[in-house]
Amino acid sequence: MFARSLITPVLFALGILASGAIEAQTPPYYVVRGIHPPVPVPFETVSLRFSQKDCTSFPGVFRVEYAAGEIRVRLEKVIGALCGLATTQYYHSEVRLGAFPSGTYTVDVADATGAAVPNFAPQRLTFQVVAPPVEPASLPTAPFMDFSGHWWNPGESGWGMTITQSASNQMFVVFFVYDSSGAPTWYVAPGGTWESPVSWKATLYRASGPPLATFLDRTFNPDNVVRTPVGSLWLNFNSGPTAFENADFESASASWLIDGSSTNRTIRRMQF
Repeated sequence: MFARSLITPVLFALGILASGAIEAQTPPYYVVRGIHPPVPVPFETVSLRFSQKDCTSFPGVFRVEYAAGEIRVRLEKVIGALCGLATTQYYHSEVRLGAFPSGTYTVDVADATGAAVPNFAPQRLTFQVVAPPVEPASLPTAPFMDFSGHWWNPGESGWGMTITQSASNQMFVVFFVYDSSGAPTWYVAPGGTWESPVSWKATLYRASGPPLATFLDRTFNPDNVVRTPVGSLWLNFNSGPTAFENADFESASASWLIDGSSTNRTIRRMQF
């Protein structure tokens, strides 16, 4: 009788300890992964990366503001149903903080919903924007602004260029046109050289490789991708003392040589 009377309290105590262990091991609803890139260069886009549990995979709504010398990130709204806390499945996303000059910055992350989001705790992070050392004698020609965007000729809808310019002023251009039979054709121009703050030149490549199905069944082999140089691309962006007041400011002259044939067009940055 005595031994039997001890069973219930012991089991009850073990249950409390087990539930406490489960609670202690419960993965948090939001996990802040850190700053990306970890050490950005001046005016490179900086993001706060995080993971979250969300049954519908939609991220929450965050507000970003700069106040009292720090960057404040506030969770404003949770979208979709919350998954069970015991699940370990996460979806990954990021919040864009902005682009900053050299210096040290503090990021304060907190919940502003008042909904007591499970296991979401305030956090403070710091990151440093560091300018890379540059030897004055080897200072490269740099563009006078960021020309990233989608460029086209409004009178010739259907072809154009997508320009991506990095914080280090490297450019990657995707040039999509039609061939002599009317079939869509893509060229790429990676890297290139700035010949002046508004003039850029690069080699154009035609790429071919495995069909889309190999992406779907995961049999894609990068060794089967062929990049063939076919010519050159020149971009000369509009500039001058009154460039910012000029209605044609965001325009450029695009010239290219492909398979021995050359032409040129005026293109504009698309506004949307």
